[in-house]
Parts: sequence; structure tokens; C-alpha cells
Amino acid sequence: MRNASPVAVWIALLLLLALTLAASFVFSGLVGLCLALAIAAAKSGLVFWRYMHLRDVSGLLRVAALGATFWMIVLFAFVAADYLTRGLPGV
Repeated sequence: MRNASPVAVWIALLLLLALTLAASFVFSGLVGLCLALAIAAAKSGLVFWRYMHLRDVSGLLRVAALGATFWMIVLFAFVAADYLTRGLPGV
């Protein structure tokens, strides 16, 4: 999708949305969560690449965007760890 039009990316996002919806009815538990996160990563990658124009900028800005995404993942992991350990006896 190097030179994909915004409409083609929008259609791909709609297809991934439909895939997310279908997977939520078919899969549950850890498999459903992993699949939903993978689809969400693909959707965010499409948005970053096309609509935030990361395909047109230098490599340093791409690395900065990747670092920001990594940092957000770390912050979400800490929030999830805090939430999952609340109310546990002995913690």
C-alpha cells in the first residue's frame, strides 16, 4: 500500500473493523484478546502510515513515532498490572 489512496485505506480500515466485529463473536478469552490487539495494531499502522503522513517523512521522525508508541504500550502495561493486582490478598 505504498501509494494507496485515502479511500483505499479507509476501505481497508472498514474491512478490519468488520473483522474485529466478527472475531468478537467467534473468539473469546486470550485468543480473542490477542486477535483484537493484532487487528488494532494493523489499523493504527494504517492510520499512522497514511493519514499521519509517516510515509513522507524522514527516518528520525518515524523512529520518534515508534518510540512514542512503545512508551504508550509500557504505560498501558503498568496500568494493567496495577489494575490486575488490586484486591489480591497479600499484595
